[in-house]
Amino acid sequence: MQLPISVKLRPSRNLALLLVAMHAVALLVVSSLELLVWIKLALLLLIAISAWNCRKYWHGTQRIILLNLRDKGALAYVRLNGATGDAGVHRQSTVTPWLTVILLKSGKGLEVLVLLPDALNLDDYRRLRVWLRWQSAIG
Repeated sequence: MQLPISVKLRPSRNLALLLVAMHAVALLVVSSLELLVWIKLALLLLIAISAWNCRKYWHGTQRIILLNLRDKGALAYVRLNGATGDAGVHRQSTVTPWLTVILLKSGKGLEVLVLLPDALNLDDYRRLRVWLRWQSAIG
């Protein structure tokens, strides 16, 4: 495998639809429960905050738009606002054909990157999955 590999990322429509559906179901469930009004309002507020944070993933400037995959589990990333950084890949990252969850280790702690196949072109998704599995096999 020729390294480094550059992988361009875009927001996943499928992930956005899934998150919208999950928040809508949560709103319906909480609004149908027989709870004290202040408890119900607090839960609805928490769901709204969660939805707002998910919206920041879709439109936020902190979103990662490019990964440069290197050897030994290291990678560099570029955010939408132009900020760059280096990170390692945590061993608990998950790789499946339909979902990839990358736990990025940096000096700031862990950051979670959730990727569905529609977040990048299929060849890049395959190369990313192979690189992640290859790193876990040697790490």
